[in-house]
Amino acid sequence: MTGDQRRTQASEEAKALVARLRESNERAAKKGAPRMEESEYSNLQRVMTRKLRQRSS
Repeated sequence: MTGDQRRTQASEEAKALVARLRESNERAAKKGAPRMEESEYSNLQRVMTRKLRQRSS
């Protein structure tokens, strides 16, 4: 697997995980939980992408 493929796969995995977290947090927010800022999701996605890339190299 090339470096570009690893980066793409890590990015897609992180994006999917953050999307699931966002959905879960939105459901919780409807029940009174605090909402996360959009910037927190993007920061989390960036960190997760980096960690997933490290794992696969």
